Amino acid sequence: MSLRPYKQLDISVTAPMMETISWHCSYCYVRMAPGFGSWRLNELRIQMAQRQEELPSLHIDASMGSLSDPPQVADFRKEIEKHLFAAFSSLELHLITCGHDYGSLVFHLIGMHQIHRAMRRLNVIIPEINEKKECPTNCLCRPTKVQTILLIALEEIQIDGFEGDDHEFDFLELVFKSAPMLKRVTVKLSHDDHQEPKYSRLYGLFRAYTSVECCVYLSTGEYMACIHD
Repeated sequence: MSLRPYKQLDISVTAPMMETISWHCSYCYVRMAPGFGSWRLNELRIQMAQRQEELPSLHIDASMGSLSDPPQVADFRKEIEKHLFAAFSSLELHLITCGHDYGSLVFHLIGMHQIHRAMRRLNVIIPEINEKKECPTNCLCRPTKVQTILLIALEEIQIDGFEGDDHEFDFLELVFKSAPMLKRVTVKLSHDDHQEPKYSRLYGLFRAYTSVECCVYLSTGEYMACIHD
């Protein structure tokens, strides 16, 4: 089922024998879309596993809106909760950041009870874009303080489009500290200049958590390094 709501919409579906679910809801009007600070919800999808090796997944697409738009906090979670009618184990986030901090948004989402207790895999995808704005100190991309959450089920995280900014290292370190069952971290760089000091910082972070298999790939997908105890 696919929806593009532009106003309040209530749907009730009863299908006790249904085995496969595919649910897709997109939000066409950015200013009216549910938000978290200056973040706006673009799309939400639920997809059941099609093959044995796949996990049932929740996909969320969000982007930074205009900093002049009224900030929102409550609507984002409430809107997502409406769609969590099926169990899932994988969360995939597509975030158009325009250079802004995304850690606050991610932990706001995984702080939801239905998500952090079931999420075994987290995939954060940051598309490379030409327009990158400066993120001010009191930017609305982080409207609330990041709270530490115990991610009891998380085993694997992948970040695709890692720039090496300070807030990305803060996010990664918080994940390491919050996920006692973490087994694997995969980072795909946003570009291939891997000689810069910030990538040495990445390896240093990985070496502090040698019980976790940590792998780095170039933006082309070429394998670069793997650190494991």
